[in-house]
Amino acid sequence: MNKVPVVLHNFDDRPRMARVIAVLLVALGLTGCYIPNQEHFDSYAMGLVRPRSALPAVETTLTSAGFSCDTRSSYPEVTCTRNRTAFMSGCIERINLVLDSARTSVTAVQPRPVLCTGL
Repeated sequence: MNKVPVVLHNFDDRPRMARVIAVLLVALGLTGCYIPNQEHFDSYAMGLVRPRSALPAVETTLTSAGFSCDTRSSYPEVTCTRNRTAFMSGCIERINLVLDSARTSVTAVQPRPVLCTGL
């Protein structure tokens, strides 16, 4: 009759947990995750655009920073967006620019909440 071997387990799984954590950290790094930081984005947006700046100059600055602005609408504000994508997620950063009545300069800069989808 065959006997089943008895295996005694070592309940100290710390080395195994360390390996699991290391693998998870490497996987997280490989996904290129973008983690939104609203406070940082707000200060970044306010540093890019100053009130009383000319609209063409603001649009050039934001475009060079990766934003897309649609200035064709007749609304008193323009929304500029930038897509941030990672492995299985994506975020949209938005900045609203309030314009003067002639639509030639920015009167206020309003960073909007960062919207994310995915994991």
